Amino acid sequence: MTSERWIAIHTGLPHYLDHLGILCIELGLTLLVTEEATYEAARKFYPQLQCRLTTLKDLSLEYLATHFDVIFESGHLWALELQPLFELLFNKKMRIVYCPHGNSDKGHSQKKGIPKDISLVYGSHMMDHLKKTESILAHTILTGNYRYTYYRKHQEFYDTELQHAFKGKLTSSKKTIFFAPSWPDGENRSSFAECSRVLEEVGEFYNVIVRWHPFLEELFPAEIEKLLGQYEKREDIVFLSGFPCIYPILNAAHGYLGDFSSVGYDFLAFNKPLFFLDSHFGALYKCGLQLDLNQHLGQSILRYEDSFHQLRQETYRYVFGEEREGRNILKDLTSYLGSTAG
Repeated sequence: MTSERWIAIHTGLPHYLDHLGILCIELGLTLLVTEEATYEAARKFYPQLQCRLTTLKDLSLEYLATHFDVIFESGHLWALELQPLFELLFNKKMRIVYCPHGNSDKGHSQKKGIPKDISLVYGSHMMDHLKKTESILAHTILTGNYRYTYYRKHQEFYDTELQHAFKGKLTSSKKTIFFAPSWPDGENRSSFAECSRVLEEVGEFYNVIVRWHPFLEELFPAEIEKLLGQYEKREDIVFLSGFPCIYPILNAAHGYLGDFSSVGYDFLAFNKPLFFLDSHFGALYKCGLQLDLNQHLGQSILRYEDSFHQLRQETYRYVFGEEREGRNILKDLTSYLGSTAG
């Protein structure tokens, strides 16, 4: 089986481009997207990506069955729901490769997780998570931290794009904290509830880069408009809601502040201080400081003496394992898919 009949499909928001889009670049695959905003973000931020804008109507079962043998996706359900229909209607075994969109600690309450055909995993942490939630997996392939590898290869481009996004803001005399609240998923509360307090108290001593999860813009539009109205004009605060690339932001920050977001795991690559606004059970939370909400947040960070360097390095190795080149990931996929074709 060759990769000429492999395709990646994304029907959602641009932030998945930093996962599935980069994977496509590394493997030499084309990505089909159905949202114009996602297509425009791909053209701007991932110029190496072979990306085509299409519609859900055009992605018919017949079209997919005729032209492709393998679908790569980052959603949890739709492709797998279609998989039995390919066999029923076209007598075709369509293979589905799941590309994760982060390495978070969500989903621990799930049992009998969502079944997957082939799942790409960063390292041991993700494998252990899949076992704990009893997810049904036919096969897994290790990728390592291909997103960080990709960023380093194109660092000059992405760092320049980030400076454009800053629009000359951030105070040179201050260090910078990156605040990345996730969205409340029914299992965990979001640190977004503390956003105004973070901007006031942490912003007293530090520059603050804010990049909230895109779902928060749908869940709390009024609250976000209020925050932008209050703080958008401050020179030491930057909101990056339209910037899907995570590693240039992490590189620019001196510390991370967040909750159960997968971005905290990404930040381990830089071995810089981590601060949390909630208590949690994941491996990441052993690598930084749980802030006391009864204390001034900015002063707590200012007084902090970092002692987690070694533990962060060990956790990074556990989470992401060894770096892997795209050609080696492609080789493993080709070998496995070829051996199970039929």
